[in-house]
Amino acid sequence: MGQAIMAGEREDQTRVEPRRPGAPVEGRDLKTLVNEYERQLILSALGATRGHQRRAARCLGISPSSLHEKMKRLGIKVLPTWTGAREGPPPGGR
Repeated sequence: MGQAIMAGEREDQTRVEPRRPGAPVEGRDLKTLVNEYERQLILSALGATRGHQRRAARCLGISPSSLHEKMKRLGIKVLPTWTGAREGPPPGGR
């Protein structure tokens, strides 16, 4: 299952700083650790840009298509609250 954060859940609203990994935990291989760190960086960039994938890709120094592929591989989905989409009928609509 993919991870997602809601807009406003970032700890620091002024700057995105990835968490530094600690010592590797025994039983976890390099691929797992790299995927977890990559997931943290992507979620942090998406949170900082309120889900705007092109801006997040720019922050990460990768192309939007690379970001999309990484998000797909890591099971990260953009939440409707990030994109401004609303659930239910439009205001004043039927």
